[in-house]
Amino acid sequence: MVPGFKVPLLEFKKRVLVHILFLYTFNKGLLSQFYSELATKLSNDGYRVTFFSLKGQRKVDDSHPFELIIKKKGGYLRNYYEIYNILKSAQPDVVVSNFSYVNPALLFGRLFGVPKNVVWYHSLNEQTGASRKQIFIKKQFLKLADLVIANSKRTKEELISIYGLLDSRVKAVPFWTPIHQILKDEIELQQERSSDRLLKIGCPGRLETHKNQRMVLQALNQLKDSGIAHFKLFLAGQGDDEFSLNQLSIDLQFEEHLAFLGHLSHTEMIEFYQEMDVIVLPSLHEAFGLVFIEALAMGCPVLVSSAFGALGYVQESEEILDRFVFDPREIASLTQRLLPYMQGQGMERHYFRALYERYFDVDIIYKQIKCVLLNS
Repeated sequence: MVPGFKVPLLEFKKRVLVHILFLYTFNKGLLSQFYSELATKLSNDGYRVTFFSLKGQRKVDDSHPFELIIKKKGGYLRNYYEIYNILKSAQPDVVVSNFSYVNPALLFGRLFGVPKNVVWYHSLNEQTGASRKQIFIKKQFLKLADLVIANSKRTKEELISIYGLLDSRVKAVPFWTPIHQILKDEIELQQERSSDRLLKIGCPGRLETHKNQRMVLQALNQLKDSGIAHFKLFLAGQGDDEFSLNQLSIDLQFEEHLAFLGHLSHTEMIEFYQEMDVIVLPSLHEAFGLVFIEALAMGCPVLVSSAFGALGYVQESEEILDRFVFDPREIASLTQRLLPYMQGQGMERHYFRALYERYFDVDIIYKQIKCVLLNS
């Protein structure tokens, strides 16, 4: 071997089985299912994969092609101790951590000499409300990472500008959604949509101020006041802003046009997407926006805020984008894009499904992720 020449891990795999350790909370949510699907694909490709999770209680689960270790979640020190133990015992070649697992994974990864320590970064500061102190601490830990995967170009820009990471150490890679697997064997839902039926408008997401559901109520109320009333808005989610949204609907005399559905499971979300005529996503800040690609994968018409990081991967013409992307701070911007749906002239469902297949193809994204994780 030539001195100083590094053999990519993909080639090194031919001699030694590469061990990848994922640190993430294992649950029934679609984001967790994305990581499970990724771990399954890597396992099927011949890599050794361990999925470590802290939850309410310890659990044994042998139903996956990868090794799943679930330990009981405890206090701050207890959780650090469990992550210390898994890194010490597993001795992985690659560690991939998310959310609260990041700091201990980076710290103990450096202690045990993990060859490649990767952080998968999900959120913008506007979403987390991070203080200067929290940013400073996170900045020190991120210096220990060999690579950071950002879920969008917008997230990557923040990691570079606020956390001081080098461009070469941050890779922007999108998600795919596991909904595509759930729907694989199903026949596309066909519905008769006449102009005189009640238009169902869905708005999924946590009921929080930055999710901006208030704007949707205000935009629809303007249409109602103009004489357009054949619609109903369905809010899917829970959060601290539910009371104020309900009070706003009372103040606007909008109650008969609004329904709060509460939290929906991932199977209930599939039914939700199928039932809605159009989905509205009005967030003021969104690092990626999984709900956007879920709606696309379901072939559901979407009106989406320009603040969604996932839009950075969508390379459509300005004329096309202008039909379904709106300014989340301008009510008129949303009403203009809602009006065609009120008139039975909205964009066709098949366009949005095709959009997903063009820009969020599972095989293409998987190859990108595998390259990022396994090449030096």
